[in-house]
Amino acid sequence: MVSKKKLFEKQFNILRNRWPHIANLVKNAKVPKVEIIVDPITGDPNAIIEHSGKRIWLHSRDPRFEANSIVNKPENRYPAFIVFFGLGFGYYPLAFLNKKGHLIRYYLIIEKDPGWLKVVLQNMDISSILLDPRCELMVGLPPDRVYPFLRSYMENPWDKIQFAKVVKIIIHEPSFAIDKDYYMNALRALKDAIRETILFYGNDPKDSLIGLDNIIKNIPNIVSNPGIKDLENAFQGKPAICVAAGPSLKKNVDLLKEIEDKAVIICCDASLKPLLKRGIKPHIVTSLERVPEVVPFFKDIPKEELVNTWLASCPVVVPEVYETYRGPHIITYRRFAHFEWLGIDKGMLPIGPSCANMSFKIAEFMGCNPIVLIGQDLAFAETGESHVEGNVYGENVVKPANDAFYVPGNYSEKVLTTPVWYMFLKHFEYDIANYKGVCINATEGGAKIAGTRVMTLKEVIDNYIGDRLFVPDNIRGRLKVPSEQEIKEDLIRFKERVKETMTFINELLSDFRKMREMIEKFNEEVVSSILNRNSETLTKEEIEKTRSLLEEINKLKMRYISNRMFYLYLMHIVQPYLIASTVEFTSTYEKYENINFANVEIVAKHAEWFKVMEGIIEVTRERLDLANSIIDQILS
Repeated sequence: MVSKKKLFEKQFNILRNRWPHIANLVKNAKVPKVEIIVDPITGDPNAIIEHSGKRIWLHSRDPRFEANSIVNKPENRYPAFIVFFGLGFGYYPLAFLNKKGHLIRYYLIIEKDPGWLKVVLQNMDISSILLDPRCELMVGLPPDRVYPFLRSYMENPWDKIQFAKVVKIIIHEPSFAIDKDYYMNALRALKDAIRETILFYGNDPKDSLIGLDNIIKNIPNIVSNPGIKDLENAFQGKPAICVAAGPSLKKNVDLLKEIEDKAVIICCDASLKPLLKRGIKPHIVTSLERVPEVVPFFKDIPKEELVNTWLASCPVVVPEVYETYRGPHIITYRRFAHFEWLGIDKGMLPIGPSCANMSFKIAEFMGCNPIVLIGQDLAFAETGESHVEGNVYGENVVKPANDAFYVPGNYSEKVLTTPVWYMFLKHFEYDIANYKGVCINATEGGAKIAGTRVMTLKEVIDNYIGDRLFVPDNIRGRLKVPSEQEIKEDLIRFKERVKETMTFINELLSDFRKMREMIEKFNEEVVSSILNRNSETLTKEEIEKTRSLLEEINKLKMRYISNRMFYLYLMHIVQPYLIASTVEFTSTYEKYENINFANVEIVAKHAEWFKVMEGIIEVTRERLDLANSIIDQILS
């Protein structure tokens, strides 16, 4: 029998190699007061924990039977993606690996107490879990770090999203009872992370096509303007003020006048005119939305007002933005594959869903510290306004709807928000968790953003604002405007990329059509026979035909979807449909006790899948003709 010391050393070394940060927590953790009880026959450990004057058994008298009974529940028939809340002695994940391991793609174990993990490593062999590449651990994270961790986990790799509808939540009840608030928060955070990831990656393909159209139409602006890459670490350790257009902005906006050149002032497009109206000239204004409704934010502003204000826009905005804004420009790519596809380097940032999130990432990229948020309410004012006075579309452009809900406030117990604002808020929390500096929320009202320090703007000025920074001179001195030769080289290189893309798409469409015809034949011959027969079983021939065709479908999909050109040009457009359809295919297995019937349905539905994909991709091919036309026009 292996001694506790040797068992701990073996498992701790595995932990240290895979999760050094968790190993460090375990090493320094205090072991909780527990009474370890070992079954004299099986050698299986159990424990009694004192909590709130009660003695709580961590498992039943037969923990393996207990774990197996959970695995055998009908709802856990196909556990492709599992999240365990509370480790216990690891019996639950071990049972799933033993009985359903061939079906598992990903699993996450959430454990609040690193001290308890130390106890487990000393008493229970869970090395098969620790060595399993499908496993991820979240141990000892403070509550405000849970959502950012889970959001990152859901995005990496992104194909976890396909299991969004079939995530198995396995709760270790004693752990949950002992630390209920922690695990409830983690459960809410998981649901938020899944929802926000789907929203972020799963917009309508039409929106993505609009973005691609705008990128192509903006080629003249992209090649002729400098990029955000020139400003990396331009203001290392200097303060930045990110100004949004929330209703609380009126409370402290006038203080910006006295610090105009003592901090980098970055504002959202919607807050530009309210600032200029008060005589405040921001250094950078951000714009991200691909709709024409953003154009009025820049209309009728005299050129002399914008000499020292750069528009950092993502080129998914409508071309009219570039035509309307009369100041200087900085091209700022969002981390989309289409900008890699262009092959015209301007600098790319992992920008969230709003231009306020964009402002934060630009400040971070420029090395700013601290980053101060003002007007970032992400909630309605107590008097009902959604935006600051002077907003182009008025103070009440957003009104509370049936889906509005309350969240904790900075200065009040709760404030009313919307699902869209909440998405922006959660992305702030994600970004701030990964930011190395200090983020201060000087929004004097609004929703609480985890990870920020709440201060008034006056307190920020007194504690963080110092000497002049000569911001416009620094920006102007660093930005490199492309020469005519550089513009020509970029366009020639892009024209070659367009040609490669056209060849790839033609091959893909040909293969997709052939596969769709095969599936349609399968549906006519095999599926119709099954439906007419109304049988609860399939013949061996039907099972084999289904298995073989499904294998061919998956091979074809993988061959093209894993292709670099698919990622660069098509993925962002087809991604919403790809995610939604894959989620549906994956959840099909939940409907049937007999996996073969699930396979038949999945194969049959792929006829529609290929038809839809062909339609979307056919439309993208037309954009390549537009790109060639624009390139030739500029070169001529």
